[in-house]
Amino acid sequence: MILEREQIVQKQGRLAKDTDGNLVLINPQGKAYAVDNDLSTVWLMLDGSRTYQELLETLCEDSPHSKVEIDHVVVEVLTRLKEVDLVTW
Repeated sequence: MILEREQIVQKQGRLAKDTDGNLVLINPQGKAYAVDNDLSTVWLMLDGSRTYQELLETLCEDSPHSKVEIDHVVVEVLTRLKEVDLVTW
């Protein structure tokens, strides 16, 4: 499924730390995926209250990167998160 700008993106699962203190996202099936601070910050923003376009605008506000660059990366990340049941739209 392709992510459209008007779609609401909602996180699934939960954020935790593994036994070494590293951040992990755990999907509803209990599978854990290592993430960094940037990815966990974006995931936490996916509270179901904003569209993808609104998320993109927020991420672009303080970034030195172009909107096109951010859009490309975020779509790729969200698509991968959807494949492992950590987001839905």
